Parts: sequence; structure tokens; C-alpha cells
Amino acid sequence: WGSLSFSFTDLDHGTVTFNSSSAYGSGSMNLTRLTRPAALADATGTGGIDARYTGAWFDPNQSGHGLFVEVLPDNRLLAWWFSFDPTGTQQAWFGGVGTYTGTTANITAVVQPTGGRWIPNFNPQQVTNNPWGELILEFGDCANGVVTFLSTRGYGLGEMELARLTMPLGAQCP
Repeated sequence: WGSLSFSFTDLDHGTVTFNSSSAYGSGSMNLTRLTRPAALADATGTGGIDARYTGAWFDPNQSGHGLFVEVLPDNRLLAWWFSFDPTGTQQAWFGGVGTYTGTTANITAVVQPTGGRWIPNFNPQQVTNNPWGELILEFGDCANGVVTFLSTRGYGLGEMELARLTMPLGAQCP
């Protein structure tokens, strides 16, 4: 595809510069932080979801798609699933913010955005957040879990095993 270069002016702002040999071209885009993760120092290690659960998760038997999870303050959890449509012909992503208690997170208002275009043709007025369904994430520990999904957009009902792919800097999983 090409290359990406990130530079940050502070904890909340930066720029991404991209160079592509494909139809995406070259250019840059300003970045602004959307969320602030829960502090790793607040991780209790009591067996429930905490900041250590932030990271990328996937099923090793289905490598090629997975979820990004970010534990937020106030018992909130953001999850985005990067996958493909049911026919396997296009990339698709869907997610949202929900709440967690203990080892279970519920995201009841999952959306699937459509209508976006690559910069410089991106127009936020053309993006529609289509209702997608629900996600339930249940963790056995900070290295393993299961995502259960119930989609209203043709993805069905099912579950997928999760294994940790990345972990926040300084975090440890007992």
C-alpha cells in the first residue's frame, strides 16, 4: 500500500502523513484524540475488566480480522470489530461504547458506518451510522475471552474466541 508517518504535538493532537503507490495518493491529515483510556495505574488486578484489557484481540484460528478494545473511565468500554461483510467481498467495521461489570462488557448500540470516502473527498455529512446490533465481551482473564454478537444487518448470531494480540505499554497479565 505504502507508508504512514505519525507525529504528535501533544497528548491530544497530531498529524498522519501517508504515501501510497495506489489510487489513495499521498497527503496528510490532522488528528485529534477522541477518547482517553482508563489509567493503567488504576488497574486493580482483581480479575475484572480494567485498563490492562485495552488492546487488539483476535481468534488465532481466524487470523485476518479482530477487535480493538479500549477500556475507558467510568466502567465504559469501546470496541470496534474490523472484519468483512457476510459475502466476503468488502471490508466492514462496526462498534460502539458500552459498559462493563466484572468480566463482562455489553455494547447494546453497535453501529456500522457507511458512506465515507478517502481524503480529500471525505465529507462527514455523508457518513451514516447504521444500527448493527449488539456485542457482549466476556473475559476469562486478561489474555482470553469470547465475543458474542447479535446483528440486525445480516451478520447473524454467534460467538468468536478471543486471544490478546497487543497489550498497553507497561501492562502485565498475571
